[in-house]
Amino acid sequence: IGLEGEGEARVDDAPARLGAGDVVFLPLGAILEIRNRSEVDPLRYLIIKARGASSAWIFRFRPCIDEH
Repeated sequence: IGLEGEGEARVDDAPARLGAGDVVFLPLGAILEIRNRSEVDPLRYLIIKARGASSAWIFRFRPCIDEH
């Protein structure tokens, strides 16, 4: 799950954008590479492991801003 910055995730050599709100699915046994596209700003991400998932999904979420 992308938290901050702009990067690229490669799952078995298939590229996917990795930025704030992006989720990249990694199937069991797949090879993951993560690259920061910026030489200045950090790329922050969270890795969550779960059993039983079986498809390569990429989700994009827009940040929710509470104005109250």
